Amino acid sequence: MILMCFLAAGSGISLLSGNPLPEPTEPVDSTEKLPTQEGEEEGSVPSEKKPGFEWGLKIRPDQRNLFLNLNGYAWHLKKGDESEEKVNDWPLGLGLTYELKRKKSYIWTVDGDLFFVDSNNDFAAALGSTILWRTKIVDIGLRGGLLYKQNFVDEWGFPLGPVLLPTMQRDFKYFSLKVVYIPPVRKSTDEQFFFQVLIPLGGPTHQE
Repeated sequence: MILMCFLAAGSGISLLSGNPLPEPTEPVDSTEKLPTQEGEEEGSVPSEKKPGFEWGLKIRPDQRNLFLNLNGYAWHLKKGDESEEKVNDWPLGLGLTYELKRKKSYIWTVDGDLFFVDSNNDFAAALGSTILWRTKIVDIGLRGGLLYKQNFVDEWGFPLGPVLLPTMQRDFKYFSLKVVYIPPVRKSTDEQFFFQVLIPLGGPTHQE
């Protein structure tokens, strides 16, 4: 009873003074949805970009690349004489190189090549992996793997052989130039500098 009289008196004083009591405000909805970007559903969490592949004909210096290998020239230091089979300086073929890692300090790739004619005018193939340590002028490293050559049968009785070869590579805007040194392990005419041009085809869109 006293409380009701107190509230009535307070209302009357407020009306007489010309200041009405404040109207109750609506409660704020704390679960109000945040504005979303175009293409996203309201209230959804932005999703990460899905992995994909980006085609292109320029080398991406900070991302991994896929290359088409153009095999075309081998500089043999000894061409062979009457006692040895003369070598072919144009071992034509194609291949692919894919970069598993491209970091500021190194590049790690897997690569495979087919040679329609090798240095001995036979079919040949190579499959391996290359590690390159990066410098400001040229990248230097090693290429290891398996090499298929028909003339291996004459020396070893089997057409496959392991290889570990010094390698250099230089990136340009639209291609890379790779040079592989092959030492004279079996005979003197094996010694050569093999030149390979790598044409970029693009690479994965997601970061490592």
